Amino acid sequence: VPMIMAFLSVALAFDWSFFLLARFIEEEGVHGHEGAIRVSVTQTGTNITLSAVLMIVCCACTFLMPATMASNATGAVIAVVSSLATCLLLIPACLVAFHAFFAGRPHAARLAGDGHDETDDAGDSEENLSRGL
Repeated sequence: VPMIMAFLSVALAFDWSFFLLARFIEEEGVHGHEGAIRVSVTQTGTNITLSAVLMIVCCACTFLMPATMASNATGAVIAVVSSLATCLLLIPACLVAFHAFFAGRPHAARLAGDGHDETDDAGDSEENLSRGL
């Protein structure tokens, strides 16, 4: 049971962090660094929290089962809560603390629609592909 709950916790933390960071990258080109943190936490954080609450309620329903299932439910609830805390507290704190590392990423301008298409730089434009180059 502990290994399964550890895997669940890591998987949830990674998944939710990807959602949060993807939203941060999208919003950074539009709102700047601090605005992107605010928007990503308020909008994506709401979805992540709703997902966590739903998982906690579903796992808590297994408390009605025999004792072996109840121990799994306790582990699952702890895994979900720890993953939620990691995603909504640690990730935004790292974005604020390491501003120089996350600021001005090249992909933020591309997602904001600056008109630059990197496929043309790589020589994979439609013209080259249609000619077999």
